[in-house]
Amino acid sequence: MVVKTRKGLFSAVSGKVKELHSYDVPEIIALPIIEGSPDYLKWLKDSTE
Repeated sequence: MVVKTRKGLFSAVSGKVKELHSYDVPEIIALPIIEGSPDYLKWLKDSTE
């Protein structure tokens, strides 16, 4: 599973993944966005507000 969100939502998303995932210790990591399509980054921001 790959979940993309903003840094400010990481804790909430992480908690939900832990709650719902079948693994005892699911891999939950954060990766920085170094570059990205301006249109995509705007969509991501707008979609997670």
